[in-house]
Amino acid sequence: MNNRIFKQIRDRYEHFFRVSPKVNSSLGKYSKIIKEDFYAEYFQTVLADPQIDLETKKLVALLTTGLRITEVMHLKVNQLNLEAIRVERVLILKKRKHDLRLTKPLHPVVIEFLRSAIANKGNDDFILEFPNRHQPFRRLNRYFGTGCHDYRHSFISYFLKKNKNQGLEKITAIQGWSNVSMAYTYSNVDTTTEVDNFFKEAA
Repeated sequence: MNNRIFKQIRDRYEHFFRVSPKVNSSLGKYSKIIKEDFYAEYFQTVLADPQIDLETKKLVALLTTGLRITEVMHLKVNQLNLEAIRVERVLILKKRKHDLRLTKPLHPVVIEFLRSAIANKGNDDFILEFPNRHQPFRRLNRYFGTGCHDYRHSFISYFLKKNKNQGLEKITAIQGWSNVSMAYTYSNVDTTTEVDNFFKEAA
């Protein structure tokens, strides 16, 4: 696939994204975040796109968990619980005394795709089969102009918008953070819709 085709694909997906200041960056860098109102539609569109290769589709599907790319790359089939719509026993932090392992939610729109994608794999097989550790970064950038961490940021922003009352506490537990302060660095959900509705109601 040549650069012209990759650009055409990136252009097709551009409307799904918004830019947001990159977390923990003081250099004015930005992330491409999936718009919260288009979150499910984005993943459905990617998984149905015949121009996207299978490994990239599997990667994108697993990134709905909000996991880091290194965590996703080490996932095995026996960690997928598709009936419960989640990934289990994910190693988040390795310590001398004990390892931190968490259960992560999968987005429902990716379940049937993953079920088909792993149908011929053994329980102890890795889900992803990229030839090297650089490929996931390159493919996401070439297809969508995104980085791997953009999907983690997107997941957290989407979760916070869907769980307005106790979102910060819930996402802190899901991500395995030691305190809620980390959640605040991601709490920059797109408020455009809320602002538009406010002015409509005030008119």
